[in-house]
Amino acid sequence: MNSMHFGFAAVAAAALTFTVPAAAIAPLGGFDGSFETGLAGWTSTGDVSLRSLGPAAPSQGFLYVLLTSASKTSQDDFPVAAGVFNFSGTAAADVAVLQLQLGVAPGALDPDPVNFVSALEGSIIQRSLVVQAGSTLSFDWNFLTNESGPAPLPDYAFVSINGNLTRLADTASVLQPSSFFTLATGYQTTSIVFASDATVVLGFGVVDVSDFTVTSALAIDNIQITPVPEPQTYALLLVGLATLGALVRKRRR
Repeated sequence: MNSMHFGFAAVAAAALTFTVPAAAIAPLGGFDGSFETGLAGWTSTGDVSLRSLGPAAPSQGFLYVLLTSASKTSQDDFPVAAGVFNFSGTAAADVAVLQLQLGVAPGALDPDPVNFVSALEGSIIQRSLVVQAGSTLSFDWNFLTNESGPAPLPDYAFVSINGNLTRLADTASVLQPSSFFTLATGYQTTSIVFASDATVVLGFGVVDVSDFTVTSALAIDNIQITPVPEPQTYALLLVGLATLGALVRKRRR
């Protein structure tokens, strides 16, 4: 299995698998990664809403979470009226607030601080997970934006594990026309394999870069935690394969 370290790298493939130092399992009380029962257990900052329809759609079930970089009162996407791309009634938060909530250093969300390319505002959602070695966390995501072209305005979406950030997509990614936002990646799936027992904080976010205008968004759905099969499961699998092999040899005779 290929592995990669957390860092700001655009994801071009439809699926990504990488390894980090812990594996998620369902915490006490259960874990509804489809959001069909709401946002219990999650904390949010900025414009975060639970939705059933546009501007995206669920990748499965009936509900998904949408995060945007939109203001509530400013006309971010002129000539569209103010607030059209804000879905919760709460404005996107200042990047200093996001960094504090994520537990990262000032400037950690800036794509290129040396050249003064800075993140300015956005939204995040996060929660703690009790974890166990060897499990796999997967989730569906869709990056949407009204911004076209790469630099100098590369709005982006990311996943965070204990404050370690990996970019999922940005405005330079492969995008396609979208019915509500101008462009979108469409749903893609990312998988994370953890290597040891721990407690982790899982987060998702989207940020405006270089300006406070032109909205970008991130849809999240279908978060699944697959535990490592118990040893007896492997034993049963081997028995089944051995039995199948014996039957095949018998038929050939």
